[in-house]
Amino acid sequence: MNLYQQWIEAKAAEGAALAERRRIEEELSEALGIPANLDGSKRVEDGGYKVTVTGRINRKVDTQKVQEVAAENGIGWDVLTKVFRWKAEIDKRSFDNSKDEIRAALSAAITSKPGKPSYKIEKIEE
Repeated sequence: MNLYQQWIEAKAAEGAALAERRRIEEELSEALGIPANLDGSKRVEDGGYKVTVTGRINRKVDTQKVQEVAAENGIGWDVLTKVFRWKAEIDKRSFDNSKDEIRAALSAAITSKPGKPSYKIEKIEE
């Protein structure tokens, strides 16, 4: 068996295992009375098992909207910097199109490291 076929089979097994684990977790949540909107942890001991379920509510902040609402309500930057973290993110296209001296200066504040490559392999049907 070649590596391509092995990868395809491993990916399928991984997907099946993930789907099965998620199905079991849904059943566990229902059986343990875990709310879908759990924000924090809940611990249950049952039948010799200790189960800790941690739920998170993902929150996304509209930076522009926050600044507009703050301005409309007289909330200053000093308050905003206490209740929100401000994170600079690179706009790669704009950065690459900026002047050389700007890129050179700002590059000192940017750390780059390669990520794990992703693969997609499909068998070509003949």
